[in-house]
Amino acid sequence: ANGKARQLTRDHSWAIEQEDLGELDRATIDADKRAHSITRWLGADSHDVTPEMQALSLELPGMLLVCSDGLWNYAPSDADIYDLAFGGGDDEPSLARAERLVAFANEQGGHDNITVAIADLTPQTT
Repeated sequence: ANGKARQLTRDHSWAIEQEDLGELDRATIDADKRAHSITRWLGADSHDVTPEMQALSLELPGMLLVCSDGLWNYAPSDADIYDLAFGGGDDEPSLARAERLVAFANEQGGHDNITVAIADLTPQTT
């Protein structure tokens, strides 16, 4: 790990939509009962089944963490997630990292579904 984490996507939620509009402060948004209401999803009942996609080029080995708001609600910054994911050192297996992240979310209250998937990535050599 190079000590950096970067969020690649944004949540499709009422809270993020309000944040983007800039009309309400974060405390007001977070206090609203609609804060965690999702506005886009994949599935048969979705109003827009077009997934958000992007391509990335790796220069160094890394890790891709896919998680639900059941985790990042408790660790919202890139630095928070990095510290939790790499708390066991650089050589720790991905499964142990994922288990620690889920345990952390449960220790914080676990009030939402918690999903964590980790893929170790290696740059493609040509």
